[in-house]
Amino acid sequence: NNLLATALLAVERFNAQARDDCNKRLSLHVYDTESTEAKTVKSMIAAIEEDEVDMIIGPESFQSSITTAVLAGVYDRPQISYSEQTSVLDNEMYSRFLRAVGSYDPLAKGICEFLYGKKYTAAALMHPEGAYGEAFRNTVLKHCGDRVEISSFPFSQIANNQTNFDSISALDESKLNVILYCDLGEKTNVGFENFEQIMKLAMQRNLISAGNMWIFSDWYIPSYFAKVRFEKLRTALSGSLLFELTSKFVQEEVESYFQDKWNGFDFDTFLTRDDVRMRTQLEMYSATLPSDFLSTDTFKQVGVFLFDAVLAAGHLACQVAPQDAINAYDFGPFIWGNKSSISFQGLSGNVAFDDVGNRPDKSFNLEVSNLLIEQSGIEKKRVAVFNSDYNEFSWLSSIVFNARGSELPTSFRERDRESLRVALLQPITEATAKNPGDCRTPNIWRHGKCHLSNDYKAMAASGLLAVKHFNERLYRFIPALEGLSCVKSMEVKLYDSGNSGDSALVAMQKIHEDNMDIIIGPFSDAESVGTGMFGGIYEIPQISYGATSSELDNKELYPFLARTIVTDYTKAQALCAFWKSSNYRFGAILYSDDHYGRSFQKAITTVCGANVTFSKHAFKTAITEKEIDQKVSDVAEKKMNIVLAIFKDFRAFPAILAAAFKHNILGAGTQWILTEESILQDIYPIESFSEIRKALNGSFVVSSVGGTSYNDNFRSFVSAWDTFDFGDAEGAVRSVSSELDITKSFFQAFDADSRAISEMGAYEYDAVMTAGLQVCSLYPEDPIPPSKIFAEQFISKLEDLSFDGLTGNLQFESTGNRREETGSFQLFNILSPSSDPTQKPTTSPSNPPTQEPTLEIPTVHPTMNPTLEGGAEQTSPTSPPSPIRPIPVRDGFAIGLIATFSSLTRDFEYDCAECTKPLYTGGVEEMPLAINPPEEDLNSSKAIKNICVALFALTALVAVFFLLWTFFYRRHPVIRSSQANFLNMISLGAIISSTTILPLTVDDADGPLAGLDGENTKANIACNAALWLYCLGFMTTLTPLFAKMYRIRLIYTSTDKSEKFIKKISDMWLLGLIMKFIVLDLVFLVIWMVQGPFKYIRVPVAHDKYGFVTASSGRCVSEFSGVGIVLIGGYHLVILLFGSVMSYKYRNFNAAMCEAKYVSIALISNLQVLILAVPILNVVSNDPGTEMFVRCGVIALNDISVQLVVFLPKLYYHYKGVPIEVTSFSNTPSGMSSMPSQSVTPSQQAASSLQASEDPGSAAPSLPNQI
Repeated sequence: NNLLATALLAVERFNAQARDDCNKRLSLHVYDTESTEAKTVKSMIAAIEEDEVDMIIGPESFQSSITTAVLAGVYDRPQISYSEQTSVLDNEMYSRFLRAVGSYDPLAKGICEFLYGKKYTAAALMHPEGAYGEAFRNTVLKHCGDRVEISSFPFSQIANNQTNFDSISALDESKLNVILYCDLGEKTNVGFENFEQIMKLAMQRNLISAGNMWIFSDWYIPSYFAKVRFEKLRTALSGSLLFELTSKFVQEEVESYFQDKWNGFDFDTFLTRDDVRMRTQLEMYSATLPSDFLSTDTFKQVGVFLFDAVLAAGHLACQVAPQDAINAYDFGPFIWGNKSSISFQGLSGNVAFDDVGNRPDKSFNLEVSNLLIEQSGIEKKRVAVFNSDYNEFSWLSSIVFNARGSELPTSFRERDRESLRVALLQPITEATAKNPGDCRTPNIWRHGKCHLSNDYKAMAASGLLAVKHFNERLYRFIPALEGLSCVKSMEVKLYDSGNSGDSALVAMQKIHEDNMDIIIGPFSDAESVGTGMFGGIYEIPQISYGATSSELDNKELYPFLARTIVTDYTKAQALCAFWKSSNYRFGAILYSDDHYGRSFQKAITTVCGANVTFSKHAFKTAITEKEIDQKVSDVAEKKMNIVLAIFKDFRAFPAILAAAFKHNILGAGTQWILTEESILQDIYPIESFSEIRKALNGSFVVSSVGGTSYNDNFRSFVSAWDTFDFGDAEGAVRSVSSELDITKSFFQAFDADSRAISEMGAYEYDAVMTAGLQVCSLYPEDPIPPSKIFAEQFISKLEDLSFDGLTGNLQFESTGNRREETGSFQLFNILSPSSDPTQKPTTSPSNPPTQEPTLEIPTVHPTMNPTLEGGAEQTSPTSPPSPIRPIPVRDGFAIGLIATFSSLTRDFEYDCAECTKPLYTGGVEEMPLAINPPEEDLNSSKAIKNICVALFALTALVAVFFLLWTFFYRRHPVIRSSQANFLNMISLGAIISSTTILPLTVDDADGPLAGLDGENTKANIACNAALWLYCLGFMTTLTPLFAKMYRIRLIYTSTDKSEKFIKKISDMWLLGLIMKFIVLDLVFLVIWMVQGPFKYIRVPVAHDKYGFVTASSGRCVSEFSGVGIVLIGGYHLVILLFGSVMSYKYRNFNAAMCEAKYVSIALISNLQVLILAVPILNVVSNDPGTEMFVRCGVIALNDISVQLVVFLPKLYYHYKGVPIEVTSFSNTPSGMSSMPSQSVTPSQQAASSLQASEDPGSAAPSLPNQI
């Protein structure tokens, strides 16, 4: 009834304030929710549908507010809350919900600022299950962010629920001392019973006592304190803190107006008014009000906001409809659209709304109070006020904590703040070796176990040295230790991983039981897979120094795993860089079907992408020799010579090598690349493998090399190795070193230059230092928090850590992986003992090894990318680096450094001082092909070439015959009448033209292949020679025929038949005409050669599945060919057409003494052959052999046909006699007529010829004879 009275007074206050600009009056309808959601919903529907109210004020509870806020949106009625603070209602789905009370945002912000200001790094949050508690948690997480780690512990809203027991147990295990408590949000008896039970459970676990800090956020919690029935609990709770949003209460307003109205309040008076309708029983309310209500928390935390909510309803109505009647259909949208436009002074201070309907944060005060339980009751002592403008607290008095403790509690329950418990999860023995026979060299069977080689002992020694040096703050090797302000000291324990996943899990259980803070290790991927998962379950951070599998990047499975060695993905980048620099675009991948193999195989294929085509072959751990032989046989069938072997600790590897040796894919002509050098130890002990070891000589291995001679820290560490001793170490380190039998003599005997130090020990040393430096950065003075908090903070903050270690600069990603750019890789030669270790380098290498020009892709096709998925163009190689230099021997092999990987250029550099000339598998110096390319079909048929040469020989033989025949019978009338010189020109032209056949048979089959750039000079010359020979032959053959026909035309068409005219068109004149035709042809040819001479190219026409060219065709091409063909072809065609026309016109002239008819036949024959040849050549253009034959045939047919047509009639007349025809002439060709004729015998012809020769001064022969 106190709150109802407050609402009624608000109605009276608004209606009493007359406003000229607004005629609105409030009418209050009161509905009883009966504290149930169902009744609330029923009442709201009745209010809207029956009473047609315009706005809703309330309700009070969270769940009812959620439901009614949805209904308000459905009915489009504005709703103003006076009590609900949850951020859930900020969602846009509650589009008509406003609140006069503050949201939880400023409250959560103030709490987080308090924690951060007190330098707390972690705190617990207890909150109810469900949307209300989740919303409060999310709000706190949003404001605390990364500054304070908030761990959530939800509890049930029902007392005596198992969830509450579990939640308190989890809170106890977290060891957190600072606990935020968010109640149900409703001041009810059920809520108190649940609260009291939770507090009792917490007290039983000693979680509410001196050294704890409980922070409450609900204004009514003091009333719960007052009801607590257990004195011990009351004592423990005393000193708790209460954070609450309070209104900027206007005391003067209360005293001047509200107090008087309150004291004289009478319900009966209000019930008679027309602006109040009661939907509940009047007897529920007392007639008088308590005078002290205005000083209670209920009035200050609820009443003033209810009062202002009612006033806000009136002001909003005046804003959208000051004079007009309210339209229920658009009132809601108008209110929502104009909510930010109102502002007025209420009891809680200035009232305004933001875009989501909330009061601005600065409308409230955030106060911190100590809740002190006294004999007289609960004292709420205000100790601080939060200034939201400056994000700081103003402290009003001293503060006490639970159980009235005066000392500020720590984030976690106290443990030794100097202690850092480190577990070295180290491979010491081979757990799978159950008897001496299983213990392989160089491992040693001792004390009933197979102890791993001294390499692993040296690795363990490196980790112990790191612990010793960290505790001593020895900064000689790690400069970051100098001046380190940190109280932490490492307590180390050794756990044997057994070099197997199962044994590592057993050790992991022991680590958890020993409450170790952090794990260094394990070494291998197989071990890390299981321990990484259990590390997530046990919430223990873990730093591996040897596990490289990219599968371990999955943070859902391995949330707390970090690594000081870069992952396989980074190593794959180095391998792909090598592949690219070597121009290898094909390769076979042999990999173990385990985490390491699958991960690396996936990484290499992903990184190399389309640049390399891989044939992938997986080998299971349990595999028979027969299965191995079959798989390796499959590899051999692929004909790939570059083999990437991805194996680590794989016992079947020797059998794989044996099968590879058997199928001739291991040895000279191949190249094996190993991803792990350690796999060599499986080969060395096998005596029968001597030949295989020799075959493996020259293979490559790409190693992650942590320590290098370029690193000053590592160089100092190596130089001091033989001086190390654990004799002066503190207890734990000395105890572990004694367990491992690591004495001073061990350091003196073990070679510090061993790769066990640079590739194994250096990474473990840096892993230990990473643990120490990271803990010091997080908790330099404070004790280490409980496991979950510690693990999450350790990994999430690891990316902020950076220091220079033995393996270079260490930086980490947010996932805990080492940044790839800080990784170090080197490319090594594997050299068998037979290799000469004394050969010194003579020069420094400057370039990577690359392919020979004829390797991989023939240089004929430089623009082709013969891979299945594309690839880079092949380039010519450069000389390889200098000779081999001596490198320490491991497992029967010497190791020669070839190149170092640069993180800047992302490529291998071959010019380092220690780099040597590489050998290749089999100990050879010649780089192998990535894949043996198929034999290319050049479409160059020797048979067709021979046929073409035969055609040339036949044509030339015919021409020579007619040349000789003409010479011997040059005085015969038939020869004389046809002019022997011109007949000789026809034969000579035929010889020149047929010679074209010879360059047409020239190609690049005998090398070098021309490629697309025409790189065969001989073939290029042949292409141009063919053009010149054909054109000159054509003109030499046909222009005499054309010229003779042209002279006949002049005689027939000219009216001047005088001897002078006849002499004018003499043989010399004709010869000059012929030369003019030939010179013009030569001009065209010169222009062609200047603008774009022919070059012979070879074009691929077929590829195999790898993209290699299996067939190609050669052809002559010219950039000027289009224009050239038009010029010369057109020119030749005009000569043929014009000559053919003339031949037809003068076809009936004396056949014996003038070959007009036969010249006509020859010209027309040439034209026909040309017309037919063009489409035929186009049809066979894709068949080089057929095309060559057609070209040669066309040339031979042209030349032979012309000669036969011209000379055969003359042969006939020479041996059979010449018919003498008397021809009369007219002024036109049509006037010619044939007269009867008689034959002249060969003897008569000879006599006539002799007489003519003996009487040179005789008159010129008759016109027909001259013709």
